[in-house]
Amino acid sequence: MGGNQSVPLPDDGSFLLYVGTGFPDDETPSKAILRVTLSPETGALTLWPELPVPMENPGWLSPVLGGDKIYVGYETDPGALQAFNVGDGTGGIAPLGPAVSSVGRHPCYVAIDRTGEWCFAANYTEGSVCVCPITRGGNPQGLPGGSLGPATDSKAHQGGDLIAAALHDRQEKAHCHCIVPHPSNAWVAVCDLGLSTVFVYAFDAERGALIGAADDPRHLRMPPGAGCRHAVWDAAGTPQQFLYHANNNQKLTKTKMDGTIVWQVNGNFGQDATLPYRPTWFALPPSDYIYLCDGYGSNNDITNLQILNLRLSKRHNMCCDFLQATEE
Repeated sequence: MGGNQSVPLPDDGSFLLYVGTGFPDDETPSKAILRVTLSPETGALTLWPELPVPMENPGWLSPVLGGDKIYVGYETDPGALQAFNVGDGTGGIAPLGPAVSSVGRHPCYVAIDRTGEWCFAANYTEGSVCVCPITRGGNPQGLPGGSLGPATDSKAHQGGDLIAAALHDRQEKAHCHCIVPHPSNAWVAVCDLGLSTVFVYAFDAERGALIGAADDPRHLRMPPGAGCRHAVWDAAGTPQQFLYHANNNQKLTKTKMDGTIVWQVNGNFGQDATLPYRPTWFALPPSDYIYLCDGYGSNNDITNLQILNLRLSKRHNMCCDFLQATEE
């Protein structure tokens, strides 16, 4: 691995962050993960020596509960996934077992289920998703506990021939943008940017299998050009479960499991009205807010970054009066 892995980090309550570097440029490493600390007192970020990794383009990073391991998607062709141990006190990382195939090209999203037993990946270029087991110690393969085993299942999306030519800048074929397991492990949501669909698969946690045909009626079919990019589950509405998903077409949507739209929020949310609203990522923390990150400009260039706090009522309806936008 090389590099300075053992730099002592400050013992002042700072949060340790790992940042994937993805595709490199002249100033960004192509085979390293960045290590950053965040001061809870001042909000200041401090960059520490980078952490070399065995392969290029470590993009999406997903930690496990407890923070002692992270799982990395290498945005390569073919794509790969790998587990790492996190060093105590230094933030150094060490490979935990070999990299495994993501069963596709350029995995852009990695997620770990609540049990810590399964790793899911979405392959952007391939338009496919996969699920890999997280091994336990004493396994027949002799792999270290916490490392990844070969994929137990995958799904490849089809249907690019039905996409209008006017959408072919990013929607000429299937492009899986994220995969999000439900907290119960019963379901997995997959946003397909190319097909403008949120695929909802049942998940068999005994076999590591994704269950559901391509034409299953539970998939959420959005209008052409919607470009579904990211989604999060809302488990607070027991027994009713909800899915929030962001699209290309200036909409943030809350949907029931049967596809019924609860609400949609339209518009640029305080941005320059000449720029398209293309939300790329958001999260639903354990609070009454959705956090949405929007960073695309008029020519798909990242021209600004806005963090939007969208407050939800206890009935999970949008309270637009509480909308705030801040630029960084």
